[in-house]
Amino acid sequence: MHKILGAAGHTLLFLITSLAAVSVLFIMFFIAKDAMPFFQMRGVREFFTSTAWYPTGEPPSFGALAIIYGSLLVTLGAVFVAVPLGLSAAVCLSDIVPFSVRQAVKPIIEILAAIPSVAYGFFALVVFAPLLQEHGGRILASVWYILTCPFIFLVILVISNLCTAPLGRRALRRSARIAMFLVLGGGASLWLMSVGNALQGFTIPTGTTAFNWAIVLGTMALPTFSGVAEDSLQAV
Repeated sequence: MHKILGAAGHTLLFLITSLAAVSVLFIMFFIAKDAMPFFQMRGVREFFTSTAWYPTGEPPSFGALAIIYGSLLVTLGAVFVAVPLGLSAAVCLSDIVPFSVRQAVKPIIEILAAIPSVAYGFFALVVFAPLLQEHGGRILASVWYILTCPFIFLVILVISNLCTAPLGRRALRRSARIAMFLVLGGGASLWLMSVGNALQGFTIPTGTTAFNWAIVLGTMALPTFSGVAEDSLQAV
C-alpha cells in the first residue's frame, strides 16, 4: 500500500510538472505565432539591427537593438552588484550570524520575499528613479566617498609613515600603529579566508538551485523600471 501511494504521488507530481512545462511551451508557441506576421512584413534584420523604435511614427520603425542592448547592460550591471551582495548576505545569515539574530531576521526576510518582484520594480520606478534623477550626483558621490575613504586613508597612512621612517622615534610610534593595523587586517583576512574555505564545500554546492532561483527572481524586477514606457504609469 505504501509503495502504491508513493508511486501515485510521484505520478501526480510528474503530471503537475509536465503541465507547467507544456503551458510554457504553449505560451512560447502562441507568442511566436502572433509574431510571425510582423517578421514577414517588416523582416528580422530591422528588428535586431536597427536602433530606431518609433511604432507610432510615419513611417513606423521597429528596431529593438537599443532595447535589447540596454536590457542586457542593465541586467549585467545589476547582477554584478546585487548577486555578490545577496549571496554573501544569504551565506552570512545561514552559517555565520548567531541563532538569535537569525531567528529575528528570518521572518522579516520571508515577508519581503513574499512580495512580488514586480512590486519592487514599481517601487524603484516611482521612488528611487526620481530620487536619483534629482539627487543622483550627490548620492553616488557620497556612496563612493564612503566606500573609498577607508582604503585611501590606509594607503596614505602607510605611505606617509614609510617616507618619514628615518626621522626618529615619532616615526617608530607611527610604524607601530601601522603594524597593528596590518596585523589586525591580516587576522581579519585570514578569518575571512577560513570562513570561505569552510563554506565553499558545504553551503554553495548544496544551495546552488536556490541561488539560481534567487538570481533569476532578483533580476525579474529590472524590466519594470528599465524598459518602462513614458505613458505606462497612467495605464496602471
